[in-house]
Formats: sequence, C-alpha cells, structure tokens
Amino acid sequence: MALREHTAYRLFQKVGDQSALHQGGRLFQQWVVDQRAKCEQEQLRWVATHQKEIRANQYHGVEDALLNESTITLDEGEGLTTIGKRVILPDSHVGGPRFIYKAYQDFMAIVREYGKPDVFVTITCNPKWEEIEEKITDPLQSTQDRPDIVARVWQQRLKTLLKDLDEGVLGRLLVRIYVVEFQKRGLPHAHILIILEDEDKPRTREIIDKLVSTELPDLNVNPDLFDTVMTCMMHGPCGEAFPSRSCMKDEKCSKGFPKPLVEVTRANQDGYPVYRRRRREPGVLTYKGKTYDNETVNQWVVPYNPYLSQKYNCHINVEVCTPITTIKYMYKYVYKGSDRAVITIKAVRDPNNPREEPNEILRFLNARYIPPSRHVCVYWRSRSRARRTPS
Repeated sequence: MALREHTAYRLFQKVGDQSALHQGGRLFQQWVVDQRAKCEQEQLRWVATHQKEIRANQYHGVEDALLNESTITLDEGEGLTTIGKRVILPDSHVGGPRFIYKAYQDFMAIVREYGKPDVFVTITCNPKWEEIEEKITDPLQSTQDRPDIVARVWQQRLKTLLKDLDEGVLGRLLVRIYVVEFQKRGLPHAHILIILEDEDKPRTREIIDKLVSTELPDLNVNPDLFDTVMTCMMHGPCGEAFPSRSCMKDEKCSKGFPKPLVEVTRANQDGYPVYRRRRREPGVLTYKGKTYDNETVNQWVVPYNPYLSQKYNCHINVEVCTPITTIKYMYKYVYKGSDRAVITIKAVRDPNNPREEPNEILRFLNARYIPPSRHVCVYWRSRSRARRTPS
C-alpha cells in the first residue's frame, strides 16, 4: 500500500471511533502536513535522480537558461554559465512553476479559439455549512481542527456548483475553467472562468441584471437570501474611518468601495460593468450588531447571483467580464500559484569558488505556505484545477 493510500484511509474516521488522531487539534493538522510532505518528497526524489531522462526528452538547455527567472537577478550573462547544470522540476509535477506556466499558456490558447471569458465566479467555503457543523460534534473543536471534514464537504459543494454551471444556470456554457486555492486560515476557495454560447453572452444590461445583483433582497419576500447576502456578501466597513482594514491602500479601499449608486447598469472600460445600485428608503438598517445607512447600503454589496447565493449559502462573487484587456489579468490571477514567504539573502561571492547549481526542486519546496485542508484534498485525488471544453 502506498503512503498516500494509507494516509487517506487513516483520514476517514469510523462511526463511533473516538480517534485520538482526529481529536489532536493542531497536532492533527501537523500530522496531515507531515504526511503530505513525505509523499511529495518521494515524488521529487525520483525527479532529482532521473534528470537525464527528463531533460533529454523535454527541455532545451539554451532556451531554458535564457528564460530562467534566475537570469534576471544575476549579473549580465552569468545565467548562461549554468547551461547543462540545472536540476529541473518538470511540468508534470502538479503545482510546480512549469506546470502553472504551461496551464496558463493552454488556457490562453483556449481564449484564442473560443473568445474571452464572459463570467468570473469566486466561491469560498463557508465554515457554517450544516454538513460541517453536524460532523464536528466536539464543542472544543473548530473547522481549523478538522481539515478532513472541511475538505470533504467542500469537494461535494464545488462538484454540485460545477454541475449547475454546466447545466446552464448562468447561460449555455461553452468553456469552463476553474482553480482551487487554499487561504492561510485553511478555508478553500475556487476561481471559475466561464465562456458562454454566443446567444447567451451578457451584452445587454437586461442580461447582466439577470446574472448579477448588487442590491439587498427584500427581507419580507426572501428572508433566507437576505441573511446570506448580509452575512457573506457585504464588504467593509472600510474607508477613512477604518484605516487599518486590510483592503485599505493609500487611504482608500483597493476594491473600490463604496460603489456609486446608479439607477441602471452600464458598461465600464476598466473590466467590469457598473452594476445597478438603487437607493433604498431612508433610515437605519441593523443586522447582527452592524449598523448601515439603509438608503445607501447597496454601495457595500458584493456582486452575486441570487439563485447561487441562496442555494449554497456562502460567498459567491459573480462578475461579468467586459473588455478584452482583463483576460490576461484574470488568467494570471487564477494561476498565480500558492502563497509563499519572500526571503532574500545575498551572499558575498568568491570568484575562486563555483556557484551552486540552480535547483528548481529546492526553489519549489522553499518558503511555501500550504494549509492542511489542501493536503487532505490531495490524498483523496481531488482536482485543484480543470477545464471543460467542447468535445
């Protein structure tokens, strides 16, 4: 039995089993990370010891040396001295720099073939989902203590969402691309790019208003959707009165909130339309300890689709993409790779001693930050990125 299969077996808690492993809290998280590190080390050890086969079949030394990012940081021409001496991490290793770069190029080819994306969807796992709360029976445990439960529920929710999109919830689908990321607090989220059939493309304000809403629903008509929007789809508060907020850059909100109040949706050359945000009745709106100006509260609503938000009860940001200039930004955002700690150490070079050989495997391993929930998904062979194109 392979180590990955053994770990996946151990992660499933049996009915009535008071497993000390699953009740370990931070120790359980550490065990998950350590087991994944062992699995990946086995894979990378094979790559490191089979460099001749890898390089002979897939790589060209001069081209790789010229395109290598280390060439940028070295003195002029110094990177060329490493031709034939590098340790390569091939694009077959999921999550590596070459893998991500190749995926980006593949999907840019899809754009050239089928056109630009029409809709950009971001869904974030909700730790308050009923399935998660029902399975975490220990009152002393939180979602961070049970990445196995979070990962399993997340996989099923994402699978259901992708099925809804394929069946035409936002329009007849031509191409769908998604990538799963894992935040430092441990909750996964997915970025989904959608290209629709020509007849369903959001070219008019009527179609855009059907796909995206940026207004609070009526509490009396749809109380469940109202609760979801107020809990998951409200930005802020931020602004001059809250300079310490994470979204504040140069004394203003980097996300552009509060948004302008407008009566009708209109196109915008910056990448997304200016969605309809109408004024409400004057007064004060209070929800779970937060107070808003009821007349202007729509300025703080993150764009959402009413059907998806009500069904999945989580943060689902739905945006309509308008100009061609946003394509590369969105694809690079989707394929930016995992979080890393940036460390720079510059040593005094001795001209009499040769430089160390550039090692792409060590560069891939160093300074990564990957939470336990991501590793759990890997054990169960959950796909972190995929595309669906016409057959």
